[in-house]
Amino acid sequence: MSTETFDWGLKEAVEIVEFLTTKNVQADWGFRETIDKAVAMVEGEQESQRKAEAAKKARIEKAREKAKMLRDKIMLPLLNDLCDDFATDEERVLPEWRVQCREDADAFCGVAATPMLDAGGSTCFTISAESAVVEDGDSVNLSVVCSSVHPKDTSASQLAPLFDTATKLPVEQPFDEWSSRTWVYKQLAECARMCVLTRMRQPVPQA
Repeated sequence: MSTETFDWGLKEAVEIVEFLTTKNVQADWGFRETIDKAVAMVEGEQESQRKAEAAKKARIEKAREKAKMLRDKIMLPLLNDLCDDFATDEERVLPEWRVQCREDADAFCGVAATPMLDAGGSTCFTISAESAVVEDGDSVNLSVVCSSVHPKDTSASQLAPLFDTATKLPVEQPFDEWSSRTWVYKQLAECARMCVLTRMRQPVPQA
């Protein structure tokens, strides 16, 4: 190795050491900035997730309040009206209806049911009107189901649906009490019709 080459290499090494030790160069070479950006990105993601979860929770709670209101202000009163009309019917067709109120986390239900209609306990009828939260609180489903129950019929399902329908109400849509009440009324009227026809065409033997 020539003296010139050695001197050049020594000079380069000295310059590198001076560069590394100069006060104008950050000690972490910008790694701190990279780390801070990564931390900020994750914290931003976590904050966005918290906001999304809070918004979803608020949306579901709003939908639950609407569903409960639909049951209490519309479904239960109409079910009670139906049962009163059955009870005062001159022909006394299925007069012994009872209305119950049920609910779970996201569904609010009114159920009208008859007792077993003969001593053998062979038949009863149920009408269920439910408002349920769906699609993470974006909508509330209204449903009306009418069934004839045959506990002793082991050859088929105990529940024999006579009528089953549903509709969807967007939670953000302004509430129209009249149209909602009209919809439920029409469905319950069809349930009443099906119960009467079923009972009168297939009378249960009396004990």
